[in-house]
Amino acid sequence: MASSRQDMSSVLVSVLIPSYNVEDYIERCVTSVMRQTYAPLECVIIDDGSTDHTAERINNILKDYQGEVLFSFLQQRTNQGVSSTRNHLLESAHGDYVFFLDSDDEITSDCVSQMMSLVEEHPDIEIVQGLIKSIPDNPIYHWERYKDITYMDDNNWVRLDFFKSEDYFPCQVANKLISTSFIKSYGLYFKPGIIHEDHNWMIHAARKLRRFAFVHAHTYVRHYRESSIMMTTNNYSQQSNDSWAFILTDALDTIDSPFPIHQLNKLTTEFLYRYHFSGKKYQDVEKALSHALMKEGLYIGAVLLFLFSHVFKKKGNWRCQTLLIKYLTKKAEKEKKSYINII
Repeated sequence: MASSRQDMSSVLVSVLIPSYNVEDYIERCVTSVMRQTYAPLECVIIDDGSTDHTAERINNILKDYQGEVLFSFLQQRTNQGVSSTRNHLLESAHGDYVFFLDSDDEITSDCVSQMMSLVEEHPDIEIVQGLIKSIPDNPIYHWERYKDITYMDDNNWVRLDFFKSEDYFPCQVANKLISTSFIKSYGLYFKPGIIHEDHNWMIHAARKLRRFAFVHAHTYVRHYRESSIMMTTNNYSQQSNDSWAFILTDALDTIDSPFPIHQLNKLTTEFLYRYHFSGKKYQDVEKALSHALMKEGLYIGAVLLFLFSHVFKKKGNWRCQTLLIKYLTKKAEKEKKSYINII
């Protein structure tokens, strides 16, 4: 159903910034919000127990600011992690739409304006996604396959697109303008205590998302830095393994229709791709996947999964992974063809 254009001049947008030990980058981030051409705009910043001078830098930036953006700055005494901080930001936000901005990144001056122009055309929109420019350049942000899509109103399309074996709908929560009612209606909050929380969030969001749009311009600049959690190695591997074990198990528990085979295909592929688990700690994940495969009649897939986990992986042979992905993809494509025939 086409949406009618309406006046967006009173629609409040909340830019949400979780910060932790980013004293060298936070000024660049906050300044980019101050330069936004859209109004009304609020910005909520929470410092997650930084041990450097991040909080002091934020206070210094804000104390002399006299622009139109309404800033709120909150401090947490102890570090609670990105997920918990994002949830606190959502609780503190007043906007009809929220926009997450990582504290070591920045946004273009017309970022919110460009996204809200699409909301003006489609008032029921749930997510608007802009392009990301990364420094240094990273091909994972080259989303060429979306270049001809401006607006989509079809949850079936989202599911089919997201749960493909290769390439999926952008998982990063940052640089998405998200309807607050969409988040609250489906309880789309972040799981505390894990990393890769964006991926976990997007798995659940993709099952509900129907109305979304793409801004075909760079609205966000991502700066990679060696000290970020995603770039460090101390305890990262173990934390990553534990997080992926939770994400995959949680996702398996919530597989639904339509297209359950696509979802299972995606989760099994993720398991094989992320499988640097060791010991017996993560065998429950493998068992859950095998059970789910057999439940859907994918017996060959279950056998391949077992062979990969217990034979081929020990020899460093990835042929089993390739065979399994091809097998599951073929099954998923058959389901897709059935869907196309129906519509």
